[in-house]
Amino acid sequence: MFDGFFKSRLDPITDRIAAPIAAAGISATAVTLTGFGLGLAAAFAVSINAMPAALALFIASRVLDGLDGAVARQKGQTDLGGFLDIVCDFIAYGAFVLAFAFRDPAHALPAAILIFSFYVTGSTFLAQSVFATKRGLSTDYGGRKSLYYAAGLAEGFETILVLSLMALLPHLFPILALGFAALCIISGIARALTTQRMLRDATSVPKGIVLIDSIANARQVHAGCILVSGSHGGPSAAAFLEGIAISAYVFNDAGRGKDASGVAALSILEARRIAAVAISSDSARIGEARSTYEDGIVSDLNSTAASLGIRVGQSARAASEALLQSGQAPGKTP
Repeated sequence: MFDGFFKSRLDPITDRIAAPIAAAGISATAVTLTGFGLGLAAAFAVSINAMPAALALFIASRVLDGLDGAVARQKGQTDLGGFLDIVCDFIAYGAFVLAFAFRDPAHALPAAILIFSFYVTGSTFLAQSVFATKRGLSTDYGGRKSLYYAAGLAEGFETILVLSLMALLPHLFPILALGFAALCIISGIARALTTQRMLRDATSVPKGIVLIDSIANARQVHAGCILVSGSHGGPSAAAFLEGIAISAYVFNDAGRGKDASGVAALSILEARRIAAVAISSDSARIGEARSTYEDGIVSDLNSTAASLGIRVGQSARAASEALLQSGQAPGKTP
């Protein structure tokens, strides 16, 4: 539950550390796999009761797990890197807990219960990500990631803390394991309920209209869609859409800003013959795509959007659905 809090404060530090690593030509994948190897070594150390070494190796593996993302930001994030990061984390955590059962067979039952709880929280986390991505949903929680990532009670920080305590106080393993298992199961149930609500809400949006809180999360999967964002429409917002053939973009005018910079995307996208619509910041919350869609009132638009019948004063929902029904093909004159 504290990942987002700590990440926002640690990112500037890890970015500085990652800069020379990336400059040396070391890939994020190499950092991920090195951290994974250290994580497995930590599990082996637990199994032979070398607890100081286990703790040191585990902490080192988690430091590298934090650095791989920073290196990826320097060199460019990839889906393969995101895949390896998630898979290696799950295997390393499971191996670390399993090692306590090898260390002391009397601890096998609490270890099994904790690993079962990892299934609960892990499966709900991954399933939520799959269906959120399928529906074009996004989140900025914890920064820009390779997949949909929402907050939970048991996340990386809590896992690292508890597993470190296990290595530091191995005689308390059963208590720590059962307590954390309960937290993981509660987290999984909460995520399942959140996903149910999220998918139910998403069904109210017609297929072809995608709600995305931040334009920074725009992906190729959004090509051909009406993209409704909680972001402003400045030049940087338009830059995120370079190379993504969206059908139209609906955004928050963010109070327009100096020299109308908050709606600069209107003219930038007009040059690409892409319909763009701004909604008033007084009508919807900035940063919340659903508020843009449900509460927004059109305050400005480009010529391409006007040619499709969109008008100032129209609701964002009506404008989005009109753009969808127009069948506007990206990059072509209607």
